[in-house]
Amino acid sequence: MAITVTEKTAMVRCERFLFVLLLVLISILSWKESPAANASDQSSPSPISVFVSIGAHLDFCRQIGGNRVSVRLALPPGKSPETYAPSPRQINDLSRARLFFKVGLPFETAFLNKLKALPRSPDIIDTQAGIKLEPIPGAPYNRDHAKDRERHHNSPHRHEGLDPHTWLDPELALQQATTIYQSLSRIDPEGENIYSNNYKILEYKLKVLDEELKNSFVPLHGGTIFVYHPAFSYFARAFGLQQRAIEIAGKTPKARDLAEFIKKARAEKIAALFVQPQFDRQSAKKIARALNCAVIAIDPLAADYCANLRHIATTIQENIKVEK
Repeated sequence: MAITVTEKTAMVRCERFLFVLLLVLISILSWKESPAANASDQSSPSPISVFVSIGAHLDFCRQIGGNRVSVRLALPPGKSPETYAPSPRQINDLSRARLFFKVGLPFETAFLNKLKALPRSPDIIDTQAGIKLEPIPGAPYNRDHAKDRERHHNSPHRHEGLDPHTWLDPELALQQATTIYQSLSRIDPEGENIYSNNYKILEYKLKVLDEELKNSFVPLHGGTIFVYHPAFSYFARAFGLQQRAIEIAGKTPKARDLAEFIKKARAEKIAALFVQPQFDRQSAKKIARALNCAVIAIDPLAADYCANLRHIATTIQENIKVEK
């Protein structure tokens, strides 16, 4: 069968295309084996593997570390910080990390004990170090024992009976960001300039946020936040508010305590009962019906710290009553 001119032209073009493609592939393979390519690979080290417990620290690590860190959450979004138990696979992933920034949440205790039993584990950094922690409302608390625990920053039980939600105060969040910056600089001195520049930007953002929120809460000074879980004591203290929680020492209250809460809430004619999305809302809804108020979720564990804290502040401001 005779080949037409059109078919012959198409075959020539196909052969040229394959020839050019072959040259490109050879060039790529030759470059990968060249000293220049090897030098480039050496100048781009693998990211430092980091685990954190909360979204705020995920945000801080990413902002400070940039491409030099790979950061993951130990507590998956939506899971309870009180009861979550990591899987064996997650424990294995955690054991291979370089750093773990803990924050004192209850779920950390179990897996920190498991990590310490393994032959390999990350450096455990206590982001609460140097911060004065407040007792959980209603929790048994011994200040002498607390002082002893302060000497052992890596003890998983150091914050027992103490409120860990310090990052909800921007000034304390900045202290934790400083701890993250210093820890990354210590294990990766070559990246110190990058970490330093990024930290200064984050420091500025947090100071602006703190000043902004302080000013916005001035008209509401003395107001009370009614919450189910007592997670907002540092936030309330930072912005001139009071927190009143249904839970006593982080546990479901007895009937007498619940009746007292409802009595006070009715007297203040509350507009909203604030809950965390990680906890079951059924009990909160029953109490809200008795108070004829809304149930509104605000999330202290969410990432994008500045945006989330602004959202929490705005939500509270829109649903809080202050006696004139």
